[in-house]
Amino acid sequence: MLLSKLVVAFMAAWLISRGAAVNQNWLLTLVGLFIWTRGVFLEKSSTATQLTFVTWFIASLFSLEWLRVLGLDALFALSTVVATFWTLTVYAWKKWVKTESSWLNALSFASIAVMSEYVFSNWPFGGFNWLRISYLLSDAPFVSFSYFVGISVITFIALLFLGSWLQKSFTPKRAFIFLVSGVAIGLLSPLIPTSGTLQNESLKALVVQGGVPRAGLDFNAQRAAVFQNHIDESRRALLSTVKNEQLELMIWPENAADIDP
Repeated sequence: MLLSKLVVAFMAAWLISRGAAVNQNWLLTLVGLFIWTRGVFLEKSSTATQLTFVTWFIASLFSLEWLRVLGLDALFALSTVVATFWTLTVYAWKKWVKTESSWLNALSFASIAVMSEYVFSNWPFGGFNWLRISYLLSDAPFVSFSYFVGISVITFIALLFLGSWLQKSFTPKRAFIFLVSGVAIGLLSPLIPTSGTLQNESLKALVVQGGVPRAGLDFNAQRAAVFQNHIDESRRALLSTVKNEQLELMIWPENAADIDP
């Protein structure tokens, strides 16, 4: 692969990874996805798959750098899995799905990406959700639509939007219509109700922090011990709660149950 294409892939990867950064930026992520999608649509199959692997491998290295606590081998292994997943998706689309219809291509690529993300979210080992496009764009203004049809619609909207911009038949008139539609979505999305939270209401909650009993890399034993700690602390807290105090919510931290209960 030419050095220039590697540079482009690196740039796209860094921009895509901004969706997984602490200070998430959906605009940068969308630009990165546009660069990657452009290679998928306009390059021949071999180049498109190579660009895809490099882009998502590097994006994974940036996004999953926290895996370094388990070792660089874990970081590189999972990055390879993520990159392979997207490479196979692009290869399948280029070989068996892509047609002469430019608009059908935009629709089919968005659709196959959603289906692929569903598979990858459930297999192997229970699935890997970290780098779903839907999650990378979770702070985008159009994310409100997911409340009606699910989070996968974010992936579909983003890739359909980007794929449409790359079509040869995209005349200035169509571009204007598409731009107006995008602005309308951005303006209307904040008006969509996203929760049923009431003002001036109280809620009695129990917050549990069971703690980590020991350090090390004995994954199953340690995670089981953390899970059991949270069970024990929850029971102890509930038993000590005054009988007439009706708790409405119990909160555990994210990794309190990092095993299949």
